[in-house]
Amino acid sequence: MLAYRLLIIFLSPVILLYFLWGSLRNQQPRYFWQRTGLSFNKLPSNALWIHCASVGEVITVMPLVNTIIQNRSARNQLALPIIITTNTVTGAKIVRQQQLENLHHTYLPFDWGFAVKAFLHQLKPVALFVVETEIWPNLFYYCHKNQCPVTLINARLSIKTTQARPWIKAIIKTTLQYADAIYTRSEMDLSAFKEIGADKYKLHFGGNLKFCKKPEPARENIIKIHRDYMLAASTHHNEELQISERWFKLNRSELLFLAPRHPERCSAITRQLKQLNPQLNIAVHSQHHGVDKNTDVYILDTVGELIHYFAEAKLVIMGGSFVPIGGHNILEPAQFGCAIICGPYMNNFSDEKELLLAKNALLQLSSMDELESTLKQLLADDQRRSQLAENAKRVSQGFNHIVTTYVQLIEAVIH
Repeated sequence: MLAYRLLIIFLSPVILLYFLWGSLRNQQPRYFWQRTGLSFNKLPSNALWIHCASVGEVITVMPLVNTIIQNRSARNQLALPIIITTNTVTGAKIVRQQQLENLHHTYLPFDWGFAVKAFLHQLKPVALFVVETEIWPNLFYYCHKNQCPVTLINARLSIKTTQARPWIKAIIKTTLQYADAIYTRSEMDLSAFKEIGADKYKLHFGGNLKFCKKPEPARENIIKIHRDYMLAASTHHNEELQISERWFKLNRSELLFLAPRHPERCSAITRQLKQLNPQLNIAVHSQHHGVDKNTDVYILDTVGELIHYFAEAKLVIMGGSFVPIGGHNILEPAQFGCAIICGPYMNNFSDEKELLLAKNALLQLSSMDELESTLKQLLADDQRRSQLAENAKRVSQGFNHIVTTYVQLIEAVIH
């Protein structure tokens, strides 16, 4: 732990510059003040605290938050303030979109001891629930010291973590000693936590919250697409270009719908596509462009709205899986009965991938080179496409008990 603390002190100038840059770039002063632990104004004390790294974790945990709020209302209990912390601006946007009474957001202070202590001293949260893999040594230590229980929910460990250098694994093992309980998303993750040295008596299998259907956010900015479309979801750098190159070779009548994981890349994507073909007619969501018969490409460059466009998609290509990112949550389109294609890089969602593959509810390609022929075959075979979609929807149903399990866990801790 001493080595870790010396390391973050040494890196502090770089970290501070990063927070300042993020604050200026997003025109959000509170990002800097909250990440540095210097200001947490207008936040309630004695709240339930849930930490989510970014967008995916916020979306994952929202069924829990909604159920907790509904349960307390049904029992005529006093409303419990809930604070969700995130590391990213995009995660913050998703929290704000929920528009739930007694739900608050702040950025997680970086893992300097003084910043964490300032947060705990001012807000005095009743308990901390950390979603998935955010294991911060000072955060866990000072929560434990201040009698704020720490529970990991939907917990997972990546292959990269389990194969890390011994000194990193030693820090993780020490940090996990300050957790009160760890509820993993899979038996494989439970074994990984055991292997890294977590106390076996604190380990439990909770189930994967990503299997649970997510509530749809507000629909104010939804634009109706009055055409068939093929949706490339949560794409990353160069995926849009590579997908587009193969798509236009097919000369299909459907619209190509691109939803980049990072919407701020929209201008760069547009430039790449125009270099591919200067005559392309590209519509951009944030610019309120409509779609007509002449539109070639539609770019969804906003956060939190992708979920509204899965249901009508003729086919979904999951981004982050044809480049070494690790993929994104294929269960979201599955819940809407989509035929889904992914690439070889799905290590962040290996359990979900294996589940869908086993039920013939997903096509996984070994490389981008296979995409053109697969699209051609699948779009020409309505029966095959419909079967994939039906199988995906069937797999995604029946997991609501997982929400109940975690809600009961949370209510037991905070009572």
